[in-house]
Amino acid sequence: MHLSTLQIQYFRNLQLGQLNLCPGFNVFYGENGSGKTSIVEAIYFLAHGRSFRTSLLNRIIAEHQHEFTVFSELTDHAENYRLGVSRARDGSAKIRLDGKNLSSNADIARRIPMLLFHPESFDLLSGGSKGRRQLLDWGVFHQEPDFFKLWQDARRLIQQRNATLKTHYSPQILMSWDQQLIPIAEQMDQYRAAYVAQLKPVLESLVGDFLAQFKVHLQYYRGWSKDQSLAEALSLHLESDKKSGHSHCGPHRADLRLKIGHAAAEEVLSRGQQKLLICALKIAQGMLLQKRQGRNCIYLLDDMASELDEHNRSLLLNHLKNLHSQVFLTSIDRDSLLKYLPEVNIQTFWVNQGEVK
Repeated sequence: MHLSTLQIQYFRNLQLGQLNLCPGFNVFYGENGSGKTSIVEAIYFLAHGRSFRTSLLNRIIAEHQHEFTVFSELTDHAENYRLGVSRARDGSAKIRLDGKNLSSNADIARRIPMLLFHPESFDLLSGGSKGRRQLLDWGVFHQEPDFFKLWQDARRLIQQRNATLKTHYSPQILMSWDQQLIPIAEQMDQYRAAYVAQLKPVLESLVGDFLAQFKVHLQYYRGWSKDQSLAEALSLHLESDKKSGHSHCGPHRADLRLKIGHAAAEEVLSRGQQKLLICALKIAQGMLLQKRQGRNCIYLLDDMASELDEHNRSLLLNHLKNLHSQVFLTSIDRDSLLKYLPEVNIQTFWVNQGEVK
């Protein structure tokens, strides 16, 4: 799967006619503030229906415009698709695939597996569990067709459970939510644990290339103690849940933990080494997708040159090159990237004040 064309209208400062993309590396270069990151953001929005930069979507729509649109033609082996998304200031959204309206981005996200590298993603190890859980669930989502429905149901039930804890506590109502949540959470746990078991050997092999001097262990925490059932954990935490109005255990507390020996990886590795480990983790996910499903991931790399030194930049790009996937990169200087990509199918675009040439 790759994007063969891209059109963008009124997405931030972008007004782009049709860009013809290559299935290999697509490099967008230009000065800071020229709109390079906005192009990556628009591609991400096309697949996910959300931005990685803001939750205030009205800020994405160009000033004095009613809505933005992003359109692409996609190629998947011998099949071609036409995908368009739009978002208006009144909050209305449209998703059209081959002329048919879709009600959810889930089908698009499953059709276009996409992984993002940008400056904030390098805080994955030191930040809270939410980002690592999202990365875990990205992998499970693409592997288990019914996971997304389970995830939706679990989120709804936890919200209802929390509302009961906060406003009108009733043991009977709380028990009803728990009885519905427990089998869903247990199925999610099985899917997540199976995915991590498959990911571990792929990651360990890659870490040998990226961080040869360290042995990194990938661990999965399900959101409650491994020595308890979820029913026991919910009962044990009931009083603290009632005091805080929040559920302290459950699938919404799941986490990926990376360790070196008995220590958290972020306590042992330098900042640069942490970035390499995050790169290895995401590439491992793409490799596992290829291995299990024969599908290539699309990689978005925004401002990578400022995050990695020359040696590690070369290391990352060589691994991406060997995946034979479509890659989108942004850079101030085109030549600083091209020297790492000899004999690679590549297309370059100069970006200047929202225009692309």
